[in-house]
Amino acid sequence: MPLGAAKAALLGAAGTVAEAGDFEWIAGTTFDGSTATHTFSAIPQTYNSLKIVFYCKASTPAFWAWTRINGETGNNYEMVQMNSVSGTFYSGELSETSFVLGNAPTAGYAFIHEFEFDGYTNTSMFSPMFQMAGSLDGSSRQFEASEGNYQSGTAAITSVEVFDTSGDNPAAGSTLALFGYKDA
Repeated sequence: MPLGAAKAALLGAAGTVAEAGDFEWIAGTTFDGSTATHTFSAIPQTYNSLKIVFYCKASTPAFWAWTRINGETGNNYEMVQMNSVSGTFYSGELSETSFVLGNAPTAGYAFIHEFEFDGYTNTSMFSPMFQMAGSLDGSSRQFEASEGNYQSGTAAITSVEVFDTSGDNPAAGSTLALFGYKDA
């Protein structure tokens, strides 16, 4: 799907999203190729769950997207991953200073990533996370599924920063959106 069509599907033809089931669009951005960081701040505490959708065309194969919660850089991000790259399967556990969102294996090709947090307003327990990512570059196929916890346990999630650690930027037209989910 071309980036323009994905943007229209994700953000709506006029740049805003109508409700998709019970998910409501909170905020979003379209990258112009000059920056690798975007922060969703002052996230409303009126939803049950959050979803981040990142449709990214990589400018280089080194591009890796990460996310950080509430600006916290401590070792509070736990993940268990299952990953398949061109038919070879990998798995592992990670304890990091941020969550990895994914990467595109080849410059000029895209990946899509969905990242969900349930119970993000809870201040008395960990916030569970689930993510799925996929990319295809014509010769390499990658799929990843992960689950984990944001382990602060003391603060509701009020900001989410998406950034790159390699010094590269998402290509112009890449989109990032934040949605909230309310139970019916």
